Amino acid sequence: MNAARLLGALAGSAARRPRLVVALAISLAAAGTAGALSLRPSAAANTFVSSSSRDYRATQRFYQSFGEEPVEVLVKGSLQQLVLSSDIERLLGLEGCLSGNLPASALPAEGGVHGPCAQIARAGTVKVVLGPGTFINEAAEQINEQLTVQSGQAAAQAKQAEHVVTAAALARGLSQGEARAP
Repeated sequence: MNAARLLGALAGSAARRPRLVVALAISLAAAGTAGALSLRPSAAANTFVSSSSRDYRATQRFYQSFGEEPVEVLVKGSLQQLVLSSDIERLLGLEGCLSGNLPASALPAEGGVHGPCAQIARAGTVKVVLGPGTFINEAAEQINEQLTVQSGQAAAQAKQAEHVVTAAALARGLSQGEARAP
């Protein structure tokens, strides 16, 4: 019952001084808003776990192996124009440069052995680059590989069918030339 009396007295006091209660509520809301706006969000590992924990150390080893912070490069423009024009080659070149995997033959056009692409390659800090140029290039390579496999299979099937037809023609008594004629 003490809690009920205390809350009753507090409610009665608030009812007798409504302006004070409203002013107090507004000042508390303003202080909370100012505090919230001064916060800076962070996804750093030490905001989730103690830096002395086993999990934190494992995360740091992971970062050393695979990299920590991604770098995002935004290319704006029409996707259709990008994909269906020479812009895709430029984007693929940019992705190659940023990845440090630019072919040696392309280095002279990209600043030479002392240019930014060569410096990125020497630093060896980039683990992976993902982008539309890389995606389209990889897709084209995979499609080409599959078409080559299917073409080889079709040629093997055609050769096998030719042997079957030739053997059947020879079995019917046709000459070798007649059996192979189209």
